[in-house]
Formats: sequence, structure tokens, C-alpha cells
Amino acid sequence: MLRYSRQLSLKVIGIEGQRKLREASIAIVGCGALGSHSAELLTRMGVGRLKLIDRDVVELENLHRQYYTEEHARNSHPKAIALAERLSKVNSEVEIGPVIADVNSRNVVSLITDVDIVVDGTDNFETRFLLNDACIKLGKPCVFGAAVETYGMVYPVLPSGPCLRDLMDSPPPPGSVPTCDVVGILPTVASMVSSQQITEVLKILLGKAETGKVLFFNPWERIFDEIKVAKRDDCPSCALSKFEYLSKEVKDAELCGRSSVHLSSRGPVDIRSLYQRLTSLQDLQDELRLKLSAYALYIKGRDFEMILFPDGRAIVKGADLNRAKSLYARYVGI
Repeated sequence: MLRYSRQLSLKVIGIEGQRKLREASIAIVGCGALGSHSAELLTRMGVGRLKLIDRDVVELENLHRQYYTEEHARNSHPKAIALAERLSKVNSEVEIGPVIADVNSRNVVSLITDVDIVVDGTDNFETRFLLNDACIKLGKPCVFGAAVETYGMVYPVLPSGPCLRDLMDSPPPPGSVPTCDVVGILPTVASMVSSQQITEVLKILLGKAETGKVLFFNPWERIFDEIKVAKRDDCPSCALSKFEYLSKEVKDAELCGRSSVHLSSRGPVDIRSLYQRLTSLQDLQDELRLKLSAYALYIKGRDFEMILFPDGRAIVKGADLNRAKSLYARYVGI
């Protein structure tokens, strides 16, 4: 326990707190700025088990705020895998399980059933509302967080509520809220948000959680504020148990500010067989560059890139939604 001695000395944690942390199983959904820093903290603090869930790959523009390397970006390494490999060298005592997946209404319940607490590291409201419904339904706490420009927000939610839908009834309309791809993000804000999220995780584990309070801050302006959220009798999620986001249709989506498209699964793909088929076609040898890894097939054309995962999902760069679908149909054949 020598490596945790500075935590054991803390009155708010102590031996009992360290034991509960060691016994805990935490899912981090989204391994970007918030998720990668949250995972780093939990690993160093000695959590028992971490489940890292992310659909995306590492890109160069991630590195100013996310815990990855230039090599990860050059190779478009899946974030969940890259983070798990790095953190396993930080603390070998922690069980770390990476999952490359798009969290959606089809799989969210199965993905978080086996954990105690969920940490939100996502970058879109639809997934946050989906997590809210799933966590309330399964009776699991979720610690929401958001960071953009110089602003941050942290909101811990217990199954009894108040929940995310008591704070806002539905996601804001597309394009109405700025994203970090468009307006940027101060890296220190992401660190502050994730640090507070993990503080809230500890408080939940120790039975010290304060629900119904949202912390807002803008460190650039040195502004910190807290608002109280009241549980509504007509809240569809925590009051009425109407989990509408768990039945939402899974859709393809353009990734804001990135000239990229995320195509949802059309069904599992044998990426090794596809790689062999494409490399054998003489008329495609000058058209495409192909690379196969254990986790994805990388297809690079003259003006686009496609990263195809075994579950049938794809990230297509340099294309709009219609062209991305056409490229998928042409090369994958579905």
C-alpha cells in the first residue's frame, strides 16, 4: 500500500476509502479529454477495475488535451486500446478492459451492467441522455461532465434523482451549442472537469455524494458557481421511468467540425477477409492504400480515409454523409 500512502493519510479517504476504491468497478464512456484524464486519475489512485469505452481513434488535434502520444495519432490507434495499453504501464494492479464500441440504444445497457459507477466522457448530448436513462434504469450513479472553450460543468446523478432530465428536459437543437471542434477548448478546463468528476466518484463510493447540485466554472475569468436542481414529479426518467432514449433509432452522424462521418454498424465485417479481397483486385492497387491491424482496417483513397471496425462501424474522413455511405457500399459491399 506504499504507493497509496498519501491517499491513506487523507482523513476523507483513509484505509476504508482506499478499500472501497480498490473494490470498485468504473466505466468511462468516451476516452477523449475528460475520459482519458479521468482514467489516468483512477488508475493512479488504485481503482479495482476500469472499463474504457470509446468508438473513435486518436488524431493529432487531440494531443493538446488528451493523454495519448504522437505514435498513437500517426497510427490512428483506437482510443480505448491506446489508453488501456498506456495505463497498464502506470499501475499493473488495476484491471483495465478496453471496449471499442459506439454507445447506443442497442448496447448501452449491456455495456454498463457490470460496473458500479459510470463516468461521462462523451462530447454530445444524445449520448449523455442515453446514459442518463440507462443508469437510472439499472440503478447506477453517473457523473456527468462537459468542457468547451473556457467553461466547465460537473453534475453527479444518483439513481433516485434528480437526474439530467431534471436539469434539461431534452438535448438542445443541433448547432445551437458550441463544440470544442468549432470554438476550441482550454486544456486546463478539461483537466479541472475530470478532476472534479473523479472527486464526485470518490464521494459516491464513500457515501458522501451531494446530488442535485451542478458545478459551473470558468477558470479563465475565475468564476465558480453552483446551482441546485430540483427533482420534477413529471421527469420522464427518474420519476416516471419512461426511458425513451433507450429505444431511439441508431443513426449515422456527421462529426461536428471534423469533415468526418461516423457510420453505424450494418453488421459484423470480417476485416481480414476484406483486406485480402481488396488487395487482390488489380484495378484498386493504384487507387487505395490499405493497412490491417488487430482492431481495424484502414482504407486510404486519394481524397478520403475510412477506418472500418470488425463490428461493421466506420469512420470516414474527408466526406459528407452521402459520399461516406457510397464509399462504404463500394468497398465494404453492404
